[in-house]
Amino acid sequence: MNQVEILTRAADSTMKTRIVLVLVLALVVVTATPALAAGKTTKIEAQTKQTAAVTAGDSTWIAIDWLAKDGDAENFEVTVERIDDGVAFSYPDNPDYTGDYTSLWGDSLLSENEIDFTAIKVSVPYDARSHLNMQVVATYESNGSIQKKRVEILIPIVAHTGEDLHQVTSDVSVERGGGTWVQLYYTGAAPLLEGFDVTVTDPGDLTVTYPADGTSTSLRHDDTLEDGETDYVAFRIVTGEQDPGTLTLRVEATYMKGGTAFSLPGEVVVTVGP
Repeated sequence: MNQVEILTRAADSTMKTRIVLVLVLALVVVTATPALAAGKTTKIEAQTKQTAAVTAGDSTWIAIDWLAKDGDAENFEVTVERIDDGVAFSYPDNPDYTGDYTSLWGDSLLSENEIDFTAIKVSVPYDARSHLNMQVVATYESNGSIQKKRVEILIPIVAHTGEDLHQVTSDVSVERGGGTWVQLYYTGAAPLLEGFDVTVTDPGDLTVTYPADGTSTSLRHDDTLEDGETDYVAFRIVTGEQDPGTLTLRVEATYMKGGTAFSLPGEVVVTVGP
């Protein structure tokens, strides 16, 4: 075998080796492609570990912020898995949620690096301790699989301070020689007042009657007042032959707060017309 033949065979052998290596590398790439195409599983994080404080005895909406990482979280749903005894909760009630769970404010998709929030309404009793614990579960889809994330949320509780109730109406006008229905407005300051009732404790020289021939009167809407709510009670004042001028009625509002009875005495100046 001459030198030319030796070099030719060596070149052919090297070429075959390269072809084999290329085929092996191609096979590795093809085999690895499905794994790369699957992508990462989306992770979500609760950005809210502690909500804004809730007043004992109140019902209010709390918000929980969520962040998506490494992809989109689709069909996002949140439910309350556990909450302290005595605390009621509910979800937004609309055609999308049906009241069985809550979703995001914008829609049910939490896009990668997006922050959105879910809302849950809690009703806290007056005797609640200084904080509440709530565990929520977020369920979502990532790359066709169902994922779950459990999170503990702390809800601080503060006590109501200040007055429970304000009597808004301080004076009314009535006609002389007949009967006039008057309205007294009240505004709630405490989270919730129940069993609201008003009685004229001292009518003076006037005659007072109540709706449906009752012995007292309650609010027009119902017998409860929430914080910031204003409603009125009505009763009829009969003047008879009372001379024109002003007189003072003494009234008393009674109500229940957290199972305990309270009252607010007040006065109303009555102007009798000619």
